[in-house]
Amino acid sequence: MLNRHVLESAIEIVNLCIEARDKQLDLENYYCDFARVKYRQFNDIVTIDSSAVEKIKSDNAYELMVLDLNGRLKNLEYSEMRRKLPKDNFGKQLNLLLQDAVIYLFLFIYILLMIGLLVLFNTKSHNKQGYMLEKPPHINKY
Repeated sequence: MLNRHVLESAIEIVNLCIEARDKQLDLENYYCDFARVKYRQFNDIVTIDSSAVEKIKSDNAYELMVLDLNGRLKNLEYSEMRRKLPKDNFGKQLNLLLQDAVIYLFLFIYILLMIGLLVLFNTKSHNKQGYMLEKPPHINKY
């Protein structure tokens, strides 16, 4: 299994190689040889495409090495985060709520509630209409 600290040290080593190459330091060969050896330790997981891997092997593309190692580090961090999530019954409860029978039960209750509300408001509106349909009392103006 990959270790976060080993990946971080490999990234630092490859970055030292890049810096030594850019500044044309005397220890460039040492840093870059060490970076290639360190990078080869991580052949089991690749986060970049095959053409980039070939570029790394043939041209020692150290920037691509850093990208690949950073991708592996992110994968490792994600796996650690997933492993640390609490193991509760949330997924089981969600599956229960999404089962067909439960959805139909909620729909049935909702429809009953809507029918009840319609009957309630319809009854109240009939009472008001009945009052309005009565003849108003005859009022004499004179």
